[in-house]
Amino acid sequence: MIWPTPHPATATVRLGPAGTRLVLPVVPADPEADQRVPVFAEPGPEEQPPGIRHWGDMVPVRWTLQRDDTGAAAIWWRGSTGTEFPWGRVVDEEYLRYSVHDARPASASAHGEARTEFHLAGRLLIATSVLDLAGDEESLRYSYRRELRCDGILIRERGWECRYPRDGH
Repeated sequence: MIWPTPHPATATVRLGPAGTRLVLPVVPADPEADQRVPVFAEPGPEEQPPGIRHWGDMVPVRWTLQRDDTGAAAIWWRGSTGTEFPWGRVVDEEYLRYSVHDARPASASAHGEARTEFHLAGRLLIATSVLDLAGDEESLRYSYRRELRCDGILIRERGWECRYPRDGH
């Protein structure tokens, strides 16, 4: 996840025949705190097992951007996908929205919702989750809630709320 620094910074977008490139500011690793930059392996090819059908795109294919004259901006996407298995069907839906103000990047926020339906023989399981992130110059706030329902009846719910100090606070 990309999250703004608590103070204004500059991002660069480059357009050209070789493609679009977005360069974001990065808070450098602190060698005194023994922080290292992670190295990730390249992803492998996708394999589709026999007898399974997949549809939709969860990857945020279409972003919607809204910006006003005050410097406030919001960007969001929705995605849905499904998979047919011999034992049933799984349908996923997600929504994610980021909001930030140019003059107040520390108060950036994000809101996400996800829903997964498991269509099984004789029952329907639905797992939902809601994520809220917010912050100020000194900390980031995290709130997450999950629910599981079987045929509309609440089976289990759980929630988490945490506050994390920003580096240097």
